[in-house]
Amino acid sequence: MRSIWFIILFLLSGFGFCQVQLNSVWVSQKPGFWNDSTVWTANQVPQISAGDTVKLMHPVVVQSNLELLSNSHIYISANGGLCGHYSLTMQPNSSMDITGILELDSLFLNGARVNSNPGSLVTLHRSARISGQGAIWSIRGIVRVGPWFDCKLPEFAFALSIPSKDEDFSPLQVFPNPAKDKLFIKTQKPGTFNLYDKLGRLHLSKNLDQNETVIQLSTLKSGLFLYTISDESGQSKPMLLQVE
Repeated sequence: MRSIWFIILFLLSGFGFCQVQLNSVWVSQKPGFWNDSTVWTANQVPQISAGDTVKLMHPVVVQSNLELLSNSHIYISANGGLCGHYSLTMQPNSSMDITGILELDSLFLNGARVNSNPGSLVTLHRSARISGQGAIWSIRGIVRVGPWFDCKLPEFAFALSIPSKDEDFSPLQVFPNPAKDKLFIKTQKPGTFNLYDKLGRLHLSKNLDQNETVIQLSTLKSGLFLYTISDESGQSKPMLLQVE
């Protein structure tokens, strides 16, 4: 009889161990679409189960609504992002840490937790809803509700890689992005470069030459900034610059 109970306990403990091992960690290895298996280190499209973790180290574009089950977690790194005109529903005890960019139509927190860290940028085209016991959204970055966004497929420009040409502005090039000590701007016309922080405070303003201008960034702290470039034809749309 003792032997039988020992076998039963062994099988039950083994089953529990297997259950723990089923919790997966999904990590992006390159920019791309969520449903592209080559985007993920496991070479499989994530099928998020309770207790799983998703680490977005790169720009990833979703193609359907997402649901984060209980005790699951999404981490968006400073160079990562999640974009798509869909919704994300977070179930109780799930969580999300955002240091990069999140652009969705809607975000629903049902007893879930979200941390928008300094340097993060969240854009929700339609709405956000926070409900349920324990639901909390700690906001220390930029959060906007209402503006339209474009994931810029397939360039994924929403995640810190802004295209060098704005359709409403004269042709220009701004590189590198992310930038560290210097930023180079090439434009066909003289103009003005303005750089703002997430609170809208002006940090840099510099006149641009007709060919190439070098902007010194060594005095800036690392983080996300917005810049505009204006000339006689008008002003470009605000664009993102990551300073490392």
